[in-house]
Amino acid sequence: MPSSHAPRSGPGRRALLTGGAGAALALALSSGPAAARPSDPARPFGRHGSPSRRPDDRILYVHPGGLGDHTRVQAAVDAADGPGWTLVLAPGTYRETVSVDAARAGMTWIGATGDPRDVVVVYDNAAGTPRPGGGTYGTSGSATTTLRADGFTARGVTFANDFLRTDLPGNPGTQAVALKVTGDRSAFFHCRFLGHQDTLYADSAALS
Repeated sequence: MPSSHAPRSGPGRRALLTGGAGAALALALSSGPAAARPSDPARPFGRHGSPSRRPDDRILYVHPGGLGDHTRVQAAVDAADGPGWTLVLAPGTYRETVSVDAARAGMTWIGATGDPRDVVVVYDNAAGTPRPGGGTYGTSGSATTTLRADGFTARGVTFANDFLRTDLPGNPGTQAVALKVTGDRSAFFHCRFLGHQDTLYADSAALS
């Protein structure tokens, strides 16, 4: 579930990440392949189908404006009961924390345009950020996206943590993880990882 503290405004990379899909799309137009992105605003999932023309029963569509099955990535993850599901993410900035548990093995996330600048999953927890119930998140808990499932694949997605040092003045706990992975055989194609420190945290569920 998303953390309860209110996101804070700030300059620099946070403004670039949270400026909305329109800003990301504008940045990408000059260099991204035009054929890779949906040409019709009414078809935000492009060649990947839609809720009304679903090529596979184990595909879920996420759209921040309500044109998909879900408006939040975590809601789609929760609805994907069991292994082998695919989530197609429409262009947008998804400001939330997301956790994929071990039971959801073989999950795939696809950014609909193929350009990772168009689909951004982002939050701003840091190691020293206070938890609502007391204590702090710590480095592991600061991750915007946590993947515990084996066989996870992502294509064309940005995983980001836009925490700024000014959010916690004087606090040494400034590690801010974009993505923590403990599942085996994870693969990321044409993705971006943006964070403050320990941006990509590759771990293991059990040491061998």
